[in-house]
Amino acid sequence: MNTLESVDILQTLDRLISEMNTLRSQVAALDISSSQANNSVRLAEYFGMWDQRDDMSEDSSRAWLEQWRSQQWMSAI
Repeated sequence: MNTLESVDILQTLDRLISEMNTLRSQVAALDISSSQANNSVRLAEYFGMWDQRDDMSEDSSRAWLEQWRSQQWMSAI
């Protein structure tokens, strides 16, 4: 590979990196604007997904998770 080919490859890489950074900025701007549009967590699809679980009705989700983990750990021993 000669010097001209190397320079051409490096210039192409620099251009692609620059384009990638521009696209990342645009995606980040879209993420911010969409999250500001739905600033209430209650509007998110996942909100309340545990609401209908019979096995979680008595305990808090934290207590349920700790109980589940301890059961899984004991069964692994």
